[in-house]
Amino acid sequence: MKNLPALKPWHVILYVANLVDYLRYYLSFKGMYYAFDEERWMFFVFYYYVAIMMDAFDGALARKMDQESRYGTCLDMVCDRASVSMMYVVLAQVYPSLEIVFFSFFLLDYGAHFLQFTSNALTKNVSHKNMDDPNEVALVRLYYSNTFFFVLMACGADNGLVMAFVWGRYPAMRENLYFTILFYIVSVIIVMKQLINVGQCLGSIRKLKNYDTQREQ
Repeated sequence: MKNLPALKPWHVILYVANLVDYLRYYLSFKGMYYAFDEERWMFFVFYYYVAIMMDAFDGALARKMDQESRYGTCLDMVCDRASVSMMYVVLAQVYPSLEIVFFSFFLLDYGAHFLQFTSNALTKNVSHKNMDDPNEVALVRLYYSNTFFFVLMACGADNGLVMAFVWGRYPAMRENLYFTILFYIVSVIIVMKQLINVGQCLGSIRKLKNYDTQREQ
């Protein structure tokens, strides 16, 4: 990050990349309005996809316009988690028998990323995606350092959540063989994503433990 001139707080708040994230928040909440509308539930899928696709641009805009900030990094992470958590809450209603599972996924996803972000902030790591710390779990290191694996897990999990929603809201899709096969494949990816979240928790706990130990010495 380049050295920036003195800025007022509202300058950072109004960075273009941060404005994109505010729009993502709006789209996510707007989509929730349609999630259980019998005739317009596809708008929920549309808004969700637009919101997660915009995630590919906010970081690039920040770098291009020299507007990277810790606030923006935090805002982006929370926005990502809010979108995914919204899907878990919706799916808990679509599949009442699996409610405890989806709420557990919700807590694990949010908790894992919060621990990852906090532990890296305390240890002066520039990003929660930086994998230089030896305390990181191997699976998490692979996730953040291997672009192919990262895209496969992130996109697979996002699409898997949408497909799970469609599977529950539009049962006719279950008769489509290709959709069914793809749905089971991305379901495995969703489970893998939860294992990555567990790894984030374990690695973050190690870093926090070491941080406290070194501070007390």
